[in-house]
Amino acid sequence: MIVKVQRSMGNNTVLIYNRSRTHLDIQPFTDEIKKKMGGSYRRFFNAVSQNGAIVLKDAVPPRNW
Repeated sequence: MIVKVQRSMGNNTVLIYNRSRTHLDIQPFTDEIKKKMGGSYRRFFNAVSQNGAIVLKDAVPPRNW
């Protein structure tokens, strides 16, 4: 699935969700995610759901949602 990852403005978390918002997760803004985000506040990724958590894979081109 494709997910959008958005950094929170006030704390060290990210919001991760798919277009239909059937998969939604809030995760800490770890060094691994920081590296994947590459300085952006919003980025899109391929992802999989594992044990109730969303696991980010490779980045994909921006989407219009």
